[in-house]
Amino acid sequence: VARARSVAQIVSVQNSFSPFRTVDRDLIAELAGDSIAYLAHSPFGGLAGAERLADALPGTAALAESRGWSVHRAIVAWQLAVGSNVIPIVGARRPSSILDSAAGASAPLDAEAFSIIDREIADRRVESHP
Repeated sequence: VARARSVAQIVSVQNSFSPFRTVDRDLIAELAGDSIAYLAHSPFGGLAGAERLADALPGTAALAESRGWSVHRAIVAWQLAVGSNVIPIVGARRPSSILDSAAGASAPLDAEAFSIIDREIADRRVESHP
């Protein structure tokens, strides 16, 4: 990023960020300090990851269910809580999926819920696409 900034003004960085790929956590924090957006593509780990989120993250799935959410909505809320500069790029085939993911932007994720999700993701240490 520093090298790119020496050539041009950087307003955003796009990379994969999901429960299965979290290696950019430090980069997200660095970018936030400079008011640079982080565009998180494949926020559920791609199609294969999206289909297995609930199985891969049972604690997150249980938390989501207790709030009447899908696990996908909980992951969008978690990503937004990781950094104020994170913008998940969610793809969907069904209108209901689009609406559900969009609802993650207003899902109230308190510190305890964030900690539950974040800890489960960190404990899995899955750093590749499923």
